[in-house]
Amino acid sequence: MKRPRLVVVAACAVTPGLVALAAVLASSSSTGGLADVEAEVLEAARRLPEVSAHGEVTAFLARLGITPRSLAIAGVEAQTVDALVAIARLNFDRDRRHAIMVLDADVAKYTRAKDEVRLARATQSRQTLLDEFRQVITPLLTAEQWETVRRFNANKSWIVPDEYKVLNLSERDRFVLSQGLAVENSGRTPRVDLARFKDDANVVLARSRLQTESVIIQRLHAEHVDAPAPR
Repeated sequence: MKRPRLVVVAACAVTPGLVALAAVLASSSSTGGLADVEAEVLEAARRLPEVSAHGEVTAFLARLGITPRSLAIAGVEAQTVDALVAIARLNFDRDRRHAIMVLDADVAKYTRAKDEVRLARATQSRQTLLDEFRQVITPLLTAEQWETVRRFNANKSWIVPDEYKVLNLSERDRFVLSQGLAVENSGRTPRVDLARFKDDANVVLARSRLQTESVIIQRLHAEHVDAPAPR
């Protein structure tokens, strides 16, 4: 059974971009699936005026953990990246940008003042805006891709190459991996067997997917969704 796609925009503030997107998502539920959603969202973005610079859009996406590396490692295709950028431009309008900037300033101010009540309120308000946008883009990635993005971001502090950050390791195994790789990188032979980490199917797949990062960077930083090829 198909998931109703209109629900993901119901909680958001009504803007021209959201109206267009809601219509696209609603009609797509019975006419052809995600590929059609992506194509129609891109077309909707082209019909509407540009509402924010591409640098602001990519910075906003990064706040949600959506970066070229996390998208690449999750196996997100270029067309889906285009749709993410299009939806960001449709929804991350001037009012929403201003609201987030104000809340950022409030969080910083109340943190300095140690005003925990107002800090909690401002932090929650900011998170609500981010969560609303996350709901809008949820249908574009599969549940598996979102889980990979989530796990990669949760493991960003690990001192290991990025392909290993898709693993779900115990604290002990994480220590064994990081120490073993450090020993190996120093030219010595590690006492532990690293093959069980290196040959893990998720690690092998992530290593392969990371080769697409440069393409995703180009897509995320494209000045327009439908930018013409250079002559």
